[in-house]
Amino acid sequence: MYPRVIYEIRHEIAQPLAMIFNRSLESNQIPTIWKCANISPIHKKGRKNEVNNYRPVSLTCIHTLQSHRTYSSRQSSGSFC
Repeated sequence: MYPRVIYEIRHEIAQPLAMIFNRSLESNQIPTIWKCANISPIHKKGRKNEVNNYRPVSLTCIHTLQSHRTYSSRQSSGSFC
């Protein structure tokens, strides 16, 4: 989902996302679908017909990024079980 769309529907998705985040924190697991990513090759330099001139870029769900920040901050503060 695009960030702009998420922003527009933020009031509708806030409660369900909070429930998912909280349940995820309690179980110490991230939803499987949030672990999936689209890998896209991005051209770096040189000839475009050479594979070595590309690098992989992982496009993950924005919810995954947010949950990762939450987990990281909980782990560093010591409040993560």
